[in-house]
Amino acid sequence: MKTIIISTTLAFAMLFGTVGCSKGGKSCKALSSKLCDGKDDAYCKKTSDWLDKQMTGPDGKKLSSSEADKGCKMILDDDRALAAYKKQVERKVK
Repeated sequence: MKTIIISTTLAFAMLFGTVGCSKGGKSCKALSSKLCDGKDDAYCKKTSDWLDKQMTGPDGKKLSSSEADKGCKMILDDDRALAAYKKQVERKVK
């Protein structure tokens, strides 16, 4: 179910027209900050790098900055998608 939410969110991001979050707009920085959740700088860097890798289209290519920003905003605006991303970060980022 979580994978479906994440995939759906990214698919919608592609429809609205993502390069990674480090180069994305304010929404990706805000999302990265929420996912980092007050951890140390090293963990936050890993979280940002992980999120940057997630911002790809179905073809595996990085999204443009504006697409990534829209995708990040959609995740931030959807409580279930945000919760799914938080759980993924807990599993993937060490």
